[in-house]
Amino acid sequence: MSRFVLLRRVLCLALALLMLTGCSGVLPTVKEAPTAAPETQTAPTETEPAPTTPPDGNPGDVTCKGSYTGTVKASNLVATAGEEALTNGLLQALYELEAATWKQSGSQPGPDWSQSLDTQVCPLDTDAVTWQQYFLGRALASWHSYVVLVRDSETAQMPLDPEYKPYAGNYEKYMTDTMPCMPYLYGRDPSYKVNSLHQAFIDALPETLAGASEELLAAAELANYAYGYFTFRHFFTEISDEELQQRAGDYASEQGYTVTFRHILVSDRETADSLLEEFAAGRKVDEPRFAVLANANSLDEGTRLDGGLYDHIAPGQMAPELDAWLFDEARVPGDTAVVKTDLGYHAVYFSGREDNAVTTARQVLWLEKDGELVRSLREAMPMQVSYSAITLAQPNTDIGYAQALYPDIAHEQLPDVPLYIQQDYTEAMYGAFPLISWGCGITTLAMFASYMADEYLTPPALAARYGSYCYRSGTDAMLITDAAPELGYYVEDMVYDWHDAQKGMEEGHMVICLQHKGYFTRGGHYLVLRSINEDGTVSIRDSNLYNYGKLMPHKTDSFTWNQISGSGVQYWVFQNKITRIPACSRCGEEAAPQGLLTDYTCPRCTSALTRRGDFLELCPEF
Repeated sequence: MSRFVLLRRVLCLALALLMLTGCSGVLPTVKEAPTAAPETQTAPTETEPAPTTPPDGNPGDVTCKGSYTGTVKASNLVATAGEEALTNGLLQALYELEAATWKQSGSQPGPDWSQSLDTQVCPLDTDAVTWQQYFLGRALASWHSYVVLVRDSETAQMPLDPEYKPYAGNYEKYMTDTMPCMPYLYGRDPSYKVNSLHQAFIDALPETLAGASEELLAAAELANYAYGYFTFRHFFTEISDEELQQRAGDYASEQGYTVTFRHILVSDRETADSLLEEFAAGRKVDEPRFAVLANANSLDEGTRLDGGLYDHIAPGQMAPELDAWLFDEARVPGDTAVVKTDLGYHAVYFSGREDNAVTTARQVLWLEKDGELVRSLREAMPMQVSYSAITLAQPNTDIGYAQALYPDIAHEQLPDVPLYIQQDYTEAMYGAFPLISWGCGITTLAMFASYMADEYLTPPALAARYGSYCYRSGTDAMLITDAAPELGYYVEDMVYDWHDAQKGMEEGHMVICLQHKGYFTRGGHYLVLRSINEDGTVSIRDSNLYNYGKLMPHKTDSFTWNQISGSGVQYWVFQNKITRIPACSRCGEEAAPQGLLTDYTCPRCTSALTRRGDFLELCPEF
């Protein structure tokens, strides 16, 4: 049982004894920071009198006590929100997290950390609270935000396809709860669960935050569960093009734009010209096709694996020759050229531009929509505080949210391949045919693509996009190759010998397999070969519900190569899922070629920083 769950149970039992006395009330609403820069405080000298603690103030907010300094009685209950209760010990830990985070950020203005925080006025608050009161308000608001997010997560479920209409009787007949695949079954979980990567980070907190108190570990665990759910909700919150364009008008004064492009860096002009000729002569002359060529040929290891993509590049950020071509006002999406720089020759594909006003509008809309979530949950479960019961010690830790909160660098919403069942879509169509009968190919693609693209690309969504690949004989095998770069991943190899597929999997790659009549099917069937188990058997994802009832290896998810190869006729071996971009200054391990560009943040990190920043800004609002 986690420390957080145990703490909640103890507190729920104690609530019957809780009698909040003295100062009480809900924290005031957020206050705007002053626009003028505050005067710089000077440290007191030996001849100057030390600052004095302000007098007690409003009993219903953080000014209730002029000073909260005293001996912390960890078990004292100091606040409630619904059935949740906050102890003074957990509040002290949240207070220390807030103070340490502020200190680590180097934000100005800031307090003199060598002096008591209850004697220094915080210029960020119009009511002239002390820094102690300011960090207390943030700690209380953070706790309130965390517990309402966690409480909401206990009943919240992922939005499901309107076409998703499973028949429970089929699952009772053909599948069992003990099958290893069941935790990954789409629509199965009755409520949100933190994903496995985030859970592993939470489980490792005692080692990560070595020396931290039990209260601080409990605070970090609570914050992480709240952040996991906040991230989940963020992924499913949409911004429409209409909203974006309408809001962009508010920022029309922000001139300029950024560009997005792909490039293939090679050493000579002849190779660059040849690659553009090959691109122009291809069956598909579009950005995904260019990305495949970049993935296979570029010398820029910073973005080669991501199809040579550089996203939202500002003027002056790239090498001068590239910068001049990219920011030519005549440039339009789809333009290509060969550009020479000191690094070599670049075959370039121009993806498009975005006005800075639109970029700003998107960030503001995310903050507003994330804020609506947090505030609505707090309003539905108000917090009551007994300020007179609170005592605080001077912050004494270097652990802030930078260390305690999931870093969100791997960018994975789906750390494993989800399981979709084609029989769950009885009314959906795949081209001119029912998905339930003709849908193994598109459903297999949906499982694999959801994992690789890190979003729920469900069978009906992909069937609507790729319906032209469905014939009376089944799914055209070209779909597996064509869809990959369009959805953001790449084929490593396409083979017909199962030994080659096995070798690829032994090297850590996933495989999609086409089966003909045999062990898995009476006609044709697609499978995801997910991984090799310790005993040498293979873990798979199978879209056919009935196979789970008749194929015994599904009970342990352990298929032998003989069972797979007996009717396996074609295998696609894929490059690994892209979770880090080497050129990215945040998640990368290898910079872009020197002289190509200045500091770069990849799209995945841009998204992660947005939701992490929103969380750390919105939760402490008071």
